[in-house]
Amino acid sequence: MHARAKTYHTAGTPEERASDLMSLLANPDVGIIMATIGGNNANEMLPHIDFATIRKQIKGLKLFVGYSDNTILLHALWEFANVTTIHGPSLLPQFGEYGGVHPFTLESF
Repeated sequence: MHARAKTYHTAGTPEERASDLMSLLANPDVGIIMATIGGNNANEMLPHIDFATIRKQIKGLKLFVGYSDNTILLHALWEFANVTTIHGPSLLPQFGEYGGVHPFTLESF
């Protein structure tokens, strides 16, 4: 995984990030993938995602959650790979807030 990689202002190249996403979606032990933050540059990953392979590999329910620039991934995964997506909170802005999680976010999620 390339979460700690640095390629300018992203965690790895678009190819590396797409590969990481595909690995997580193929992993039977992973049920939910939540964006860490808004997803600037998420669109760069699209040409490197093999949606047909994801469709074949997914076993059981998989959720992808995020918002903002990750909306492009939400739509593409839902439309082309049959992944269940939720336009919802991201990890750092909503669950990592100083003072704790806002009650509305916790109840709604």
